[in-house]
Amino acid sequence: MLHPEDAEYWIAASAAVNEVYLNTEPSFGDKYVTSIYTRIQNKNKEYRWTSIQYFPYSVVPGIIDSALSVTYDLSHLAISSQPFISALGFDDNENHHFKYLERKPKELEIDVPEITKREKEILYLLIQGYNTPKIAEKLNISYHTVENHKKNLRRKTNCSTSSALVAYVINYNLLLL
Repeated sequence: MLHPEDAEYWIAASAAVNEVYLNTEPSFGDKYVTSIYTRIQNKNKEYRWTSIQYFPYSVVPGIIDSALSVTYDLSHLAISSQPFISALGFDDNENHHFKYLERKPKELEIDVPEITKREKEILYLLIQGYNTPKIAEKLNISYHTVENHKKNLRRKTNCSTSSALVAYVINYNLLLL
């Protein structure tokens, strides 16, 4: 069951996914992946963050015959943000569209780590969905340099994985500092 605050958003996001897919050039249809991030209730009646990926299938252009839906549990990421949708398009660029919820900004409850300009660039690309080889290529630095920066960032933030690092950066808005 969807979280009550996310239900209207999820319906609108699902309709948008269908609209985009139906208006996409048929030869690109299988290269288009959409994820909707929302809260879903588990069997213990607890709401957990999930990523729902849709893989629509069409035999006739303009008609979705079926869709495979895969749900991933993201509760281990400690996401405290609002639901959003991401679309991974034809050229592997990822676009995020966030739902607006009026709320007071959360007070920063951490000692803000000192992050270099290069580390911010790497964090920005990580959040965009780039992996280490793509980041190295984009910034024109070596794979090992990227890995070293990621290691330093994980140390500075006490995060053990890149996923936890991304969640930490989003939770505390570190790219805005």
